[in-house]
Amino acid sequence: MYLWLFQAVQKRQAAIDRDIPDFLDILAITVLSGMSFRSSLERVCNHFDGPVAEEMQKTLHEMRLGVSRRDAFTATKERCRSDNIDNFVTTLLQSEELGTPIGDALASIVKEIRRERAQQVRRAAAKAQPKVALVATTTMVPGAMILMLGGMIFANWETISKMFGG
Repeated sequence: MYLWLFQAVQKRQAAIDRDIPDFLDILAITVLSGMSFRSSLERVCNHFDGPVAEEMQKTLHEMRLGVSRRDAFTATKERCRSDNIDNFVTTLLQSEELGTPIGDALASIVKEIRRERAQQVRRAAAKAQPKVALVATTTMVPGAMILMLGGMIFANWETISKMFGG
C-alpha cells in the first residue's frame, strides 16, 4: 500500500516538474500581454491539463474564498513539494513584495528551470555511458572471439583432422 502511494506521489511530482516550464511560459506570455496575473492564471488553467493546472485551480479557488494570495500560494508550495513550484512561488511572492514585473520574473523562472532540466539530462546521459559500454563489450567480445576461433579452426582444419586421426 505504502509503496503504491509513494510511487503515485513520485509520478505526480515528475509530471509537475515536466509540465511547469510550459505552464509558466504560457502564463508569462499572457501576463506580458497586459492581462492581470489572476485573470492570466485563470485563463491558462482553463486551457492546460495536468497536475500543475489542478494545483493552480485549487489555488485560485482558495483566493476566491478569501485566502490571501501569499497564503494560497504557500499552501500550494506545501502540497506539491516540488523544487520548481517552490522556486515559482518564492519568486512570485518576492516579485509582488518588491514591485517588480511578474511577467519578467516568470520568464526568468522558466529559463532557470529549463537550464536545470538540461543539466539533469546531461548528468543522466553521463551515467548511462559506462552502462552502454559494458553492454556493448559483453555482447561484442564473445562474438569476436567466436569469429577468430572459427577462422583459426577453418584455416588449420587439415592439421587438426590429422591430430585426431582423420
